[in-house]
Amino acid sequence: MDSWDPFVGFRDSMEAMVEAQGLKYWGSLEEHFGWYLKATSESSHGYILGAFIDLLLDVSKLHLGD
Repeated sequence: MDSWDPFVGFRDSMEAMVEAQGLKYWGSLEEHFGWYLKATSESSHGYILGAFIDLLLDVSKLHLGD
C-alpha cells in the first residue's frame, strides 16, 4: 500500500490548479496560496509552504527560459 506524501499531494494539486486556471500573476498565486492555508489544518501548512515555494521556482524557471 502506498502512503500519501502531503508535499507531493499539495504540489500536484497546486500545479493542476495553476495549469487549469492559467495563473501567471503573483496576486493570483498569492490568493490561491492563502486559500490552501485557510482550507487546511495548521499541521499541513509546512507542506503547503514547501509545495508553494517549489511551484514558484518551477514557474520562475519557465519565465526565465532555463
